[in-house]
Amino acid sequence: MNGTDASGKRKGTLRGRGVRRTAALPSGDIESLESRRALRQQVNLDQVVLHVTFKTTDGLTYTKDFASLAETYPHHRSLLRQLLKGAELLYAGKHVTYGSYSLLYGGTVEFVSFLNSDSAVLPQQVFNIADINWQVALSFRQWLIATYPNRSSNRKLYGALKLSVETIQRKHPKVPAIGEKFTWPPAPSVTDATTESYGDEVWHQMALACIADIKIVMKAMNGLGDILETAALVRHDEAPPMLENLCADLRHLQALAGMTNSDATEDALYMLVKERTRFRAYVKANNMTLKEFVRLYQRDGGILVTKGRPTFRHELNMKSKRAEERRCFEGYGRRQTSEMLIREVSRLYPSWPLNMSSLDAREVMAQKNSGTESSVDKRMQNYMAAVHLGDESSPIELGQMAYVAHKAFTAHTLFPFLLYVHMNTGWNLQVIVRMTESLDDHLGPCVEDADAVMLYGIKTKNAVAPGLGTLIPHKSSKTHPLSVYNVLRFIEKRQHNLRSSPHYMAGGLWKYITDKSRWVDDGVISDLSRQLKSYIKFYGAVSCAFLARHGICIASKAKKATIEPGRIRKTWVTKHQEMGTLFEQISEQLGHADQSTSDTHYDSDSASLHIKNARLRSLLDQQVVDVTSYAARLLESHSLQDLRKALARPRDRTRAKRILQSAQINSDAEIVHLLSPMGQTYIAACKNSRAPTWPGARRFVPESDDCRFFNMCCLCRQALIFKEALPYILRRIKDLDQLRMDRIRPVEWSREYGAEHQAWTEIISRWNNKDDVAAASEQVESGQVVLPLTMRGA
Repeated sequence: MNGTDASGKRKGTLRGRGVRRTAALPSGDIESLESRRALRQQVNLDQVVLHVTFKTTDGLTYTKDFASLAETYPHHRSLLRQLLKGAELLYAGKHVTYGSYSLLYGGTVEFVSFLNSDSAVLPQQVFNIADINWQVALSFRQWLIATYPNRSSNRKLYGALKLSVETIQRKHPKVPAIGEKFTWPPAPSVTDATTESYGDEVWHQMALACIADIKIVMKAMNGLGDILETAALVRHDEAPPMLENLCADLRHLQALAGMTNSDATEDALYMLVKERTRFRAYVKANNMTLKEFVRLYQRDGGILVTKGRPTFRHELNMKSKRAEERRCFEGYGRRQTSEMLIREVSRLYPSWPLNMSSLDAREVMAQKNSGTESSVDKRMQNYMAAVHLGDESSPIELGQMAYVAHKAFTAHTLFPFLLYVHMNTGWNLQVIVRMTESLDDHLGPCVEDADAVMLYGIKTKNAVAPGLGTLIPHKSSKTHPLSVYNVLRFIEKRQHNLRSSPHYMAGGLWKYITDKSRWVDDGVISDLSRQLKSYIKFYGAVSCAFLARHGICIASKAKKATIEPGRIRKTWVTKHQEMGTLFEQISEQLGHADQSTSDTHYDSDSASLHIKNARLRSLLDQQVVDVTSYAARLLESHSLQDLRKALARPRDRTRAKRILQSAQINSDAEIVHLLSPMGQTYIAACKNSRAPTWPGARRFVPESDDCRFFNMCCLCRQALIFKEALPYILRRIKDLDQLRMDRIRPVEWSREYGAEHQAWTEIISRWNNKDDVAAASEQVESGQVVLPLTMRGA
């Protein structure tokens, strides 16, 4: 009934004396609106009940009583009601699971327990939500980790409390007791332990293993055409052979079984031939029985064998004691046998497995005995165990999947490529698996190097809108055969060959043929970009076999060690830090919008700390060197003219000795050279021009020649800077500044003159007598000091 309730009464109307009146609406004037707005901003905590009961979506009833908690901690009764109000607002009008309610109210209980714990470290007293700040939240986080280590629910309980607080702060931002929102510290993880990068040895082993597998897979896929053309054919010999040849075959089988002449009884020989098609076809064509053939062999076999040849040449030698002959055709090795079988399977089943239905593909060479298989199908089923891809002792694929791996990627042949790209780019695994099948969509030109190309991954995590993301760059060579660019090009080319298959689906770059047992359920072709919830599981499972195949040992608490994507990314950061890459550039290549994310998650493991300590140690050592031994020696209290006068006058020998000691001149030869014309440069004085110490001096100055690179005196320990040199130093600094502004590109100027400019400037800044510097500067500005043209950058 319209407008009535369950009792039949009308809703929203009043009856009186036959007059129908509508209930009065709230007033719309400004004062009423303001009063109602103020009322909404108030929080009536008296209406908050301390006993909650909810019906959950999974058919259960959640009940929680907070009265005992309020009685135990009465000073936190107001805070408890505020948190319960936030929880009520969060799930208002919603029906959630029992677990969601349990976590939401469990976080409140944990927080109140934390505030009253003796082990809690509180920066301030907390009586209302407004008292909760970043430091309180951080203390709560640390308390959870210390009190309940390794408890997986710590993160969820912490997050539930955060939701309750933020919800009531968003609904009632003007209430003083509620306060305003703030940024919370990260939630605690299971153990809150830092993810460590892989060691150098393990990283090196994984890189070499990737390269080895990639080369094997590339060679196998590129060489499939040659195998199909040149491999020897497998002869099935369906026609009944001659009697002499059959006797030779039986002798061969007898030898394979290790059967001596004394063991070759009639029953034993019968067991060897009863399942052989050739023998059955011969006795049927000649109206004989297998027993009669065996007795004929026992009687005349010695003579017949010498006249015949074995027709079982292509029977697999399964029982040979020699390792190189196992699972081989007689007369052929493992590799040749594998290639012969690949050609034979391609001839017998040209559409298998990509161009037939998944059900039909699974039935080809199926491991069953239903009686419907052909003799060829049974024979090939046994033979395929000899096909392998990779090293014979530890193949990447074996059997039927090894044949498939020559035509398309399988899980185990695709993984080395995935790991190789991951190790080289440092991208998130999700970014890599989301790459599209058209590599050109991820390419851009490299303006710095014509032989390189820029690869771009798209990081959609935390994107501002669907379809948008952060572009993450990676520079790769176009000429190196194993660069990331060329490896991805190879994958793209092989994936394009799958387009003719009915199982092909357009999408991502990382497609592979699933295991044969899963073809009916999961399809023949699988795409990692369509498995975003399980690609981590794929990565871990296949990496376990990868590590075992290459004998790489990784310390792990798990039963089977796997390669962890997070540790790969962390190690990539460590390697770039070791190479001296700026952390700002590393953060950009990681795709982090905020560098603090990189600092927190990728710059805190032991390897990163070791790099920081090494850099700090080198800086401290360099500081000690800078303090204790300058390059050019400064003699501020004496001029070169003072030294000449002191040496010329016998009575000033003591003064001259003091000057020489301050200049660290220890031999007469250095004195002679200093005062000679060869010891006078355009700027500084020199103790020994044939032993320069500036960086790279011996590449330009042979040992028997005098140094004439006067612009490098500031970096040489043989140089002495007297007061007379100050005007020329300032003139040199001025010329270099002018050169930078007028004539040369900044990059080239920094490379050629940057170190010299810094050294001259450092000498001026270290000169204590500023009056000397001021006087020298006046001489330069007045044009009294001029350096040669070559020293002015001409």
